[in-house]
Amino acid sequence: MERVPQPIVKFFAFLQSTCAYLILSSPAPFTNLNWQRLNWLSAELAAWQAFLAQITPLYTIYSANPRGNPVNTKAIHTIIKAARAYDKTNHLLDRIAAGSPTVTNINDFITFGIKHNSPVIGSGVLTERHVATGNTVWSIVKGIGGGVVHYEVRADKSSHRAAKLKGYNVGIVYLILNATDPIPATTDLLTTSVVSSKANHTLSLPENTVGKRIAVSFYWKHKTNSALDGPKSTITIVIIT
Repeated sequence: MERVPQPIVKFFAFLQSTCAYLILSSPAPFTNLNWQRLNWLSAELAAWQAFLAQITPLYTIYSANPRGNPVNTKAIHTIIKAARAYDKTNHLLDRIAAGSPTVTNINDFITFGIKHNSPVIGSGVLTERHVATGNTVWSIVKGIGGGVVHYEVRADKSSHRAAKLKGYNVGIVYLILNATDPIPATTDLLTTSVVSSKANHTLSLPENTVGKRIAVSFYWKHKTNSALDGPKSTITIVIIT
């Protein structure tokens, strides 16, 4: 059974969340990392991470204009096809689904989008509503003076009103840039993280940041389970006024 999603947005979100999850520490009583607990080989982890590294710059182009670059989109589909084939050949997700209940847990199934009918200690049966969202945050960001940055976010790009995705708060990651600092290539380089319960709000920054730039990205932060967090949006650069 193939479990790796094919749509571009869902695939990218899936790859981001699973790559991040694999390198987290396993829950007690285990003392290794998730990829080791789930019996992945180091070469398999490296291959999975390589798919993410390959698609990330292409996805940045795609998300800015989904229909404007067919060559870029075709390259993304090539990576998706390769990742799905790699999973099918190596049975990565099948092995997680078939894992012993003493080793696997509900967060494994949630992260990898696996519907699991076997009893799992301390959990119920996974259903579709437990799968991480692939919805990207659409945002408008601007400096409004006094070191304050105003943002509006929405789950639907066509919506005329700021609104959160149901069941989620607004996750914000950002980095203050000095005049000579390069623009971060990936959201992993944004080192400050905050969570807001408001879709139309402000981010107050220290006075000494006025005149500098902020590199900021948004994502849907699930209210109760971080394994269900959405993908980070394309980085936006704003001058702090």
